[in-house]
Amino acid sequence: MSFLDDLKKEAETKKQHDMESTQTRMRLEEMRMEMVESRLRELYQYLNDLSKQLNDLKLPITRSYYIEGMGDLKLQQGDYKAAIKSVTLDHKDHLKEILFGFKCAEDKTYTIEKDNPSAIERQKDYLWRNGIKFEYAEFKNERGYIYRGVFTVPAIVPVTFQIVGDYDKANITIVTKNFNMLVATEYLYNPEEINTEFMDEFAKFFLDKPSNFLKYGKRLG
Repeated sequence: MSFLDDLKKEAETKKQHDMESTQTRMRLEEMRMEMVESRLRELYQYLNDLSKQLNDLKLPITRSYYIEGMGDLKLQQGDYKAAIKSVTLDHKDHLKEILFGFKCAEDKTYTIEKDNPSAIERQKDYLWRNGIKFEYAEFKNERGYIYRGVFTVPAIVPVTFQIVGDYDKANITIVTKNFNMLVATEYLYNPEEINTEFMDEFAKFFLDKPSNFLKYGKRLG
């Protein structure tokens, strides 16, 4: 066999090895995607079914919040909802995100008054940032200067759990917002952690029952 034939054989062997490596990598990526999506679908099904039961049961759960301009509030938890968002990868639709949440509310509306533009803007930003809906009316003098702003705010705090699958990194994150306090907290999980026990502990966690939910995953912030 000539030297050229040896080089051709070596090139063919390398090409075959590269092809096998690519196929192996693609299969591993496909398996990771399947696991992430499978866990997300199981969790969505659980939360969607649970929401229906909780909306019928109307469990008496009270949460306390301090809201600027409104003071200390004791609100009732209810109106559970679960929804999903999809993403297109390699011409296929995959479940990307679960939006689960509920409202903490009381049948009361508060009025907040601010008497200068900077205080008005701070109040607007605070309510927007925390997802609290409001109606706003402003009053101007004859020169067009805003001298008073009035906010009408229903006593409703939206609590959300944004559950996102990262197909590239093969993990799942949960970002909680306004759960017990007006803050956001992020947790990171391996898909293998998302099982029936995890889901039950998650449900107990936001229903204020004894729970080991916080032993799972890793808190990011």
